[in-house]
Amino acid sequence: MHCAPRYSITDATLHGDTASTLASANGSGILLNQLPAIMVLENKHNRPISGLAGRNRYLINCYKRHFMNHDLQTSRTQNAYGRASVLATNSVIRNTYILLSLTLIFSAATAGLAMLTDAPMLNIWLVMIGYFGLLFTTQALRNSSWGILSIFALTGFMGYTLGPILNLYIARYSNGSELIVYAMGSTGAIFLGLSAYAFRTRKDFSYLGGFITAGILVAFIAAIANIFLHMPVLTLVVSSMFVLLMCGYILYQTSALINGGETNYIMATVSLYVAIYNLFTSLLQLLGMFAGNDR
Repeated sequence: MHCAPRYSITDATLHGDTASTLASANGSGILLNQLPAIMVLENKHNRPISGLAGRNRYLINCYKRHFMNHDLQTSRTQNAYGRASVLATNSVIRNTYILLSLTLIFSAATAGLAMLTDAPMLNIWLVMIGYFGLLFTTQALRNSSWGILSIFALTGFMGYTLGPILNLYIARYSNGSELIVYAMGSTGAIFLGLSAYAFRTRKDFSYLGGFITAGILVAFIAAIANIFLHMPVLTLVVSSMFVLLMCGYILYQTSALINGGETNYIMATVSLYVAIYNLFTSLLQLLGMFAGNDR
């Protein structure tokens, strides 16, 4: 029942105890005894509520019901917002893994094409220019439908550059095919295991962001230096660093998806694809160093 009875204004004011009770009822902290007048309230049968105590009790109940309804509406609004947020997060996660699956398949197809056609190894600087150029293009187009085309161009290009590397391992090592399969299986197992852990625990791994960024920068500079130095030990260190860093990055990116830190599924797909690509190539390099049988 709504508390909207008929009233007439008198010159009376609330007692202090009643005003304090009303202030507690509405939670506003406003001193209700500062109201200029009290209304002589009437109930639903239009009978005057006699006595100051009766009027005060009636007024207190009105305030309580009013603010209980207000709290209920607030709770409903918050619940609706929470449901909308969960639906948006689930949509980003679903689109990310669908697009990631398609890009991995497309990348594998372009790698297979490069292997079948015996494509030559591309210059490392050309690969870097192509990679960063397509990466920045994808980032610029991430909020448009052109971003889908850009991410397929990026992953297709990276797959094509991977083909000659795989042919090199097959030609150099007698067990090259086994190394490739083992590296691929290990990459898949690590990715699925880390993703499952992040989804199951729902931990926030955002604290890893700074460490991963700094580590990738150091490893990247070391890799560039090793192009000129040709140091096997440095190759081992860089590959090991990338394996650890990519594992951390998978946790970081998956956590961002789960907790709403990443809202663009195109950039989330790029991040996970790059992590998987670097994890695979680094594992393959380590396997070649420790388990490869030279022809």
